Amino acid sequence: SWVIEALKKANLCQFRSKAKHPSLVEFRCLYPHMNLTDMKFFTFVRNPVTWWQSRWSDPFHRNYYVEGYKYDNVGRCGSIRWLNYESMFITQEQFDDFNIYIESILSRRPNFSSEYFKFMTNVNDLEIGKYERITQDLIEILYRCGEDFNAKDIVDTPKVNESNVELKASRLYKEDNLKRLIEAEKRMMYQYGYSTILSDYADLIK
Repeated sequence: SWVIEALKKANLCQFRSKAKHPSLVEFRCLYPHMNLTDMKFFTFVRNPVTWWQSRWSDPFHRNYYVEGYKYDNVGRCGSIRWLNYESMFITQEQFDDFNIYIESILSRRPNFSSEYFKFMTNVNDLEIGKYERITQDLIEILYRCGEDFNAKDIVDTPKVNESNVELKASRLYKEDNLKRLIEAEKRMMYQYGYSTILSDYADLIK
């Protein structure tokens, strides 16, 4: 969402895809007559450790549960939402308790984020940035793609979709859950240079 707002602010976004965060497969299905030959694509990856914290406290994700939304009601070709179904809240306990939620994910789909980001990066010559330095990486990617823009417009774009402060404070891991998560996602973490050393995440453990 922030990337879209930043691109709008820099006058680089002409229109938004009908589906949020589409894969290239889904994009081709939505716009079959568009010539993609000369287009450049980019995406962002994120450390699974903080990604799951954000996912649990994400306002949209939580509203889906409150409103009774079902991910499997969305059936588009190549859609990332078929994966989202595996990460939804199933019980009130998962909604209320971060570690109960993480334990359910580790039972249902232990390497979910690896699958998710693999799905989103399955494009030739794709530019990949990191969420942890999203502003800088977005600017560098746009420069490499030959875009003409004012970097200050992107730097000055305010954050969007911020999680509730109380929820942020309550999403600390039980040590064993974090160990299991790192073990499950270590291949993806190695691939993108994220630490798999437990002590590096001491501030995220209860």
